[in-house]
Amino acid sequence: MKLRAWLATFSVSVLAGSLVVTASAAPSVHQGAAQAKEDEKAKEKKKDAGLPFPAPKGLRFGFSPDELSDFYAKVWDQEFLALFKKADPSQHQALEYELQDRKSLLKRNLIGFGKLPTGIDQSPLKGEYSYLNGESMTRFTQQSGTRRNFFFFKSVGLWKIYDEYKLRTGGPLGASFEEAIGTLEKKFGKKPKLLKADFEKGRSFDTAEWSDNRIIIRAVNRDYQKILGLVYVNKETEADLDKLRSHKAAAEPIDAAVKAATTKAPEEKPGPKKKPAEAEE
Repeated sequence: MKLRAWLATFSVSVLAGSLVVTASAAPSVHQGAAQAKEDEKAKEKKKDAGLPFPAPKGLRFGFSPDELSDFYAKVWDQEFLALFKKADPSQHQALEYELQDRKSLLKRNLIGFGKLPTGIDQSPLKGEYSYLNGESMTRFTQQSGTRRNFFFFKSVGLWKIYDEYKLRTGGPLGASFEEAIGTLEKKFGKKPKLLKADFEKGRSFDTAEWSDNRIIIRAVNRDYQKILGLVYVNKETEADLDKLRSHKAAAEPIDAAVKAATTKAPEEKPGPKKKPAEAEE
């Protein structure tokens, strides 16, 4: 009897010990939630570890024109705060005028691509937008001299940012398209896909292209102007362009002189062979 009692006691002790070990090894509810949060952060960090987005911090795709204007108003408030601190009080009013003018730029420069043609059609940006599809753009020139263009769809907001850098010796991207590609290749950590100009595909210039699962970055060769276009495109929006641009523009008539110069002349069909002329007596 004593042996049986001892065995029963031993079994209960072992079972209790295993339960304690199991309980202590299992994570608590709080630990599980904390781990899930860390995993989510790791996923977000991995997602953002691809190609860079243009500064300033907080700029993102999806902004409406008004939201973009409000965003930059805050950016410029911070920039001018440092200038106000350094300036003589007598200069404050002039700085305030400059700040307010800067903050109105994006709304003032807004261009809608509706029924009427715009002056942008005569610029290298032609082909970056379409008419009658709820598209618009705005722009401003940064302190560095780089002009930044923003493109919107009414339905999706900001989807493309097009920076126009001046190519020059000692500049941030060098003095030529080739130098710029070398600089960007080092910055992005990989070689680009090189694409030749193809008007039928809507590509007016030779282009170098990088992409990841969320963004496309294109370097556009406008070397004839000593300009490099650096374009950031929302990959998801570009994949839907055919749907977003449901209104298709009619093909522009070809100029008669251009048509004549580019049309191949019809080949003459060989006629019947002529008999050799008889020799005169």
